[in-house]
Amino acid sequence: MVSVSMFSRLLSLWVLLLLAASRAPASPTDESWLGLFLNGRKVGYAQSLVAEDLFEGRKAQRTDARTLLDVALLGTPLQMDLRSTTWSRDGKPLRMTFRVESSGRVQSLEARFRDSKIEIAVENGGQKSRKVLDLPKDGPVVDDPIDALLRSPDKARARTVYVLDPLTASLVRNEVRPGPEVEVEVRGRRLKARRVDIADPRASSRVYLDAKDNILKAEGPMGLEMIPMPREEALAPAEPGAADGIDLASASRIRPDRPIPAPWDVRRLKVLLTGPEVPRLPSDPHQTVSKDDRGWIIDVHPVPFDPDRSGTIAQARQSQPRFAGPSLYLPADAPEIASLARRIVGTEANAAKAAARIQDWVYEQMRPNAGIGVLRDAREVLKTKEGVCRDYAVLTAALLRAAGIPARLASGLIYQDGAFYYHAWAEAWTGRDWLGVDSTRPRRGLSALHVKIAEGNVEEAYNFAFLDKARIQVLETGQ
Repeated sequence: MVSVSMFSRLLSLWVLLLLAASRAPASPTDESWLGLFLNGRKVGYAQSLVAEDLFEGRKAQRTDARTLLDVALLGTPLQMDLRSTTWSRDGKPLRMTFRVESSGRVQSLEARFRDSKIEIAVENGGQKSRKVLDLPKDGPVVDDPIDALLRSPDKARARTVYVLDPLTASLVRNEVRPGPEVEVEVRGRRLKARRVDIADPRASSRVYLDAKDNILKAEGPMGLEMIPMPREEALAPAEPGAADGIDLASASRIRPDRPIPAPWDVRRLKVLLTGPEVPRLPSDPHQTVSKDDRGWIIDVHPVPFDPDRSGTIAQARQSQPRFAGPSLYLPADAPEIASLARRIVGTEANAAKAAARIQDWVYEQMRPNAGIGVLRDAREVLKTKEGVCRDYAVLTAALLRAAGIPARLASGLIYQDGAFYYHAWAEAWTGRDWLGVDSTRPRRGLSALHVKIAEGNVEEAYNFAFLDKARIQVLETGQ
């Protein structure tokens, strides 16, 4: 079975971003409806209502948005209900709320903007946490990147803005770039439009505006489109995802130029990664990344599981303090996480051997469920013991930290069944190496078929760059 991907999360992020970019200029009450399409097939709708309101006794603009998605992941139905509300004044957000529900799981966030800070409260599966972000100095935080450009005195100049990612409670730097006058096809019609590009480190999108700055169409990665339409048409049932091939894992996979023979025996893999806006990937003992005139060459040579190379847990903790304590969705200090980690590790002092015990426990206890589309706190994952690969990774990393072993999250690709699929895992610091820990499988260490895209805490590892339209050429394999 192919390991479940991270695309329910990515799709929800891009729906929120494109919805923000798709709002027409606000009249006193402005409601808009959009159909959501993936590779030409309708998979849901989005609604946006802009109206005047009061915020702390003063006039403000309130924007309510809702998006419903009906797709599939690895043949499992995946429904998502995303809601957001923003109070703003003169284009500056005052308060934001987000709520994402999928398969009975709920993640919510509230952000309050205070002078130079953003105070954030997150509730995930009933677990609450707080976070404070500094407002950036090189650009404003905005609810609507397109509106920020239209409000600018010089609409022909690119603008740097920041958007709040509600799933990782972090700010993402965007650049809004005015594009050329073009013709765009919208539902079989050729229309004149002004293109606006939104450059985001996760992926880029394009928005097409008419002469009155109304949205004609918005495009995102993976063939995602949002098109304005009447309410009745937008509310019409979406096409069943699994039956018609609207499967996120299949839509996002990358097939290499040739199959990798006997992948279970591959100890080293060298590939060429090309495509538009492909970022530099991490280069470390797991993989070496270099660039030539063709693109990025990735030589994967994973760190082997070798307890003799490992230090003790105490030694490892001292040398990587940043990844030793609790962080967002990794509550290593929570009583239920800490007590379980102690029980699993027992008296084992070797960091690599202790990490292997945690991997075994997560692999044996967790069950896959590809229908959960929200990013979840480790306590909620532990309670249900089911989820997708990122849930396995989150629980593994939290238990590692609770046991005293520094740990971080990683996102990337894994080769299986003839293609590379998006995947997530954890890494444990042994005092000498970052050892890959993939709890979706029993194998020790990572294989050469794991290609890493991002690493760190949730905010870093799960705000990864989507390799839209990327191509992979297999250069070498080694046994």
